[in-house]
Parts: sequence; C-alpha cells; structure tokens
Amino acid sequence: MKRLGSFLTLLFFVTSFVLALLTGCTANQQDRWLRTTVDWHRYWVGLTPKVIKVGDIDFSFLEGGVAEGEILLMVHGYSASKDSWNLLSDQLTESYRILQVDLPGHGGTRAPKDFDYDLENQAEALHAFIEAMGLQRVHLLGNSMGGAVAMLYADRHPERLKTLILVDSAGVKSPKQSPFEEALEKGQNPLIVQDDASFQGMMELIMYNPPYVPWPYRPAIIRGAQSRVELNKKIFEDMMATGKRLQSQGKVEQLLSTLTVPTLILWGREDDVLDVSSVPVLQRYLPYSEVRIFDQVGHVPMAEVPKKTAQEVVRFVQAWK
Repeated sequence: MKRLGSFLTLLFFVTSFVLALLTGCTANQQDRWLRTTVDWHRYWVGLTPKVIKVGDIDFSFLEGGVAEGEILLMVHGYSASKDSWNLLSDQLTESYRILQVDLPGHGGTRAPKDFDYDLENQAEALHAFIEAMGLQRVHLLGNSMGGAVAMLYADRHPERLKTLILVDSAGVKSPKQSPFEEALEKGQNPLIVQDDASFQGMMELIMYNPPYVPWPYRPAIIRGAQSRVELNKKIFEDMMATGKRLQSQGKVEQLLSTLTVPTLILWGREDDVLDVSSVPVLQRYLPYSEVRIFDQVGHVPMAEVPKKTAQEVVRFVQAWK
C-alpha cells in the first residue's frame, strides 16, 4: 500500500510540475506547492497535523502510528520544525505512537509577544504540552536545541520519561570548535537564512551531503525563512543566554551527572554545527548512556540517514520499554 501511495504521489507531482513549467508559477503558487508537498508527505508517512491549546500557547504537532504503542515524542532544533522528523517517523509509524511537536516560536506554534525563549521555559512549555496530552511516560527524542530542552526536561521530570535520545544535542561545550561556532565568533549566524546564498550555506552546514532543493520549493522556503528573521534572532539570543547562565553557575555538569534516565547519544561524525567532540563530554557526565556515531553524516542524522537512525532508536527503545 505504501509503495502504491508513493507511486501515486510521484505521478501527481510530476504531472503538476510539468503544468507549472508550462503555465508559469507565481510566489503564491510556489508557496502553495510547498504546503501541498509537505501535506502529502505527512499523509503518506501517516502523520496528522493537530493543534492543542495549552494556556496562552496553541501547540502545533503531528501525530501518527499505533495508538497503543510506545510513545516517541520528538523535539526539533533551533529554527527548525516538527517536520524535521518526518523521514525518521516514516520508519517507525508501523510500530510506535509518534508525536512531533513544534516548540513555542517554531513552525506552527505561536507564542505571546513577550514570551521568553529561555531553554528552561521551553522545557516547562514542553511539560505543559505533555500534561495537556495526558501522556504518562514517553521516549523523548531531541535534536540540537531540542536535545538541550530534552535534557532540562529529563532533569526536572525524570518520572515522565522511559528513555532520552539525544541527536547531535546542544547543551555542552565541545572541546573542538565547530565551523558554526567559528562563524558566531565573527558575529555571523549561518543558521539564519536571509537570501539564496545564506540558504545554501545553511544547508551545507547542517548536512554532510545536502540534497538539491529545486524551484519552486527553494524560493518558497527562503521567503518563509525571511519572514522569521527577527523572531529567530530573538530565540537565538534567549537560547544562548540560557547556556551562558547555566555554564557560569556550574549547573550543566551538575544536571548531567544526576540524570538517571537511560540515554542514547546519536551523532554525525561530520557535524559542522556541534562538533562530535561533544560526545565524550556528554558520556563523561551521563551515567546511563550509550553512543552511536554515524560516519559521513552531519547535524541531522534523522534526515540524512533515517533508516540507520531508526534502527538505533528501535534497538534502544525495545531494551527499555
């Protein structure tokens, strides 16, 4: 059935693409193409978009898989969204209940204008989402910034987690500086997209072998990123302020060393955002951790090698379910 669905999806888009080439494509049409493509991919993966109101935040999330299965709750990285997990979930929906949530200020989750994107606040917002969803114990996956949020959550609410899975996670200072960190020292943030060149640079930074993003999707993605520049700057400032505060107070090592949740650390060896030298630092402090490093993979293994990532996730979750 999934093969038939994939074939029909491909046929639909090839036909539509040819028509677009023949008739031209406005900016609005490009945006609609992007939305339609994302919607179709969610559909064939088996994910349904939903919204739940929690206080003054309307959380946007995707849900799919087996209703009574082990719950995999996935938290994206900075300036990303719930859809960054779709390729991984495609490997998992037949056996698990999948939840992919947009953190406040990301994707479809809008936060109040005065919201503080401090990572500790993000962790508490995540807890409010989990409470509102009526989830008892979950397997929590976090990538990049989402990994730091997940660790803070594990520290505050360990009783709600079965396992913690960190994918190229932020949260510790790596012994070796990454190209991303070098750029930050020069006053540049390569993760903030403002034009076509910065989009290409961002793709090359986060992926070891980034796919080519063709017209009409590319201009639509760039316009979406441009509309979020000021918000992304604000989120980044709040995120970095959290890290500096926790580091200066010596709380990072203390937090990690007291975590008792079984933890799987996954990393791309060629990560140019958060260097792989972060892994031994995490291992040193996390008493119940395992590690898997993927060769020729960058910052987002769940998108670059979803099948291999899924195999590691399944193995670990099965051992601790």
